[in-house]
Amino acid sequence: HCAAAGNPRPHISWLRNEVSNHRIENVIGKILISLTEVGTCQITGSYCTMSSVLQIFSTTVADGGKYICTAENTAGSDVATAQLTVNRVLYITTPPIHQIVTISETVVLSCIAMGKSQPEIHWYKNGIFLSNVS
Repeated sequence: HCAAAGNPRPHISWLRNEVSNHRIENVIGKILISLTEVGTCQITGSYCTMSSVLQIFSTTVADGGKYICTAENTAGSDVATAQLTVNRVLYITTPPIHQIVTISETVVLSCIAMGKSQPEIHWYKNGIFLSNVS
């Protein structure tokens, strides 16, 4: 949410990661930007207040970054920023590696996962769950 007051009426736009020539636009199903005039701006000499909301649907890690709300009119401009971090719910940071060994050799397969809560790692061999593996 970003609101700005000014005279004349301010224009609000959104940028991402300080790239001035990449203004954020509405994208069907992904990004919705709404712009609302708060109150009335009809009285000469009064300030007009504009409000804008940027909504991002179905966020991904790639949506993370610095979002910048810019308000501009002929009298000047102002900016407000917000940092968005999108965390993955769960992902494997170190997958097991493919190995070739000879009969009777010991092999160690390891897998490391990270997540919001403590992830559980389960091992399968040819689609069959291995219950005694830690």
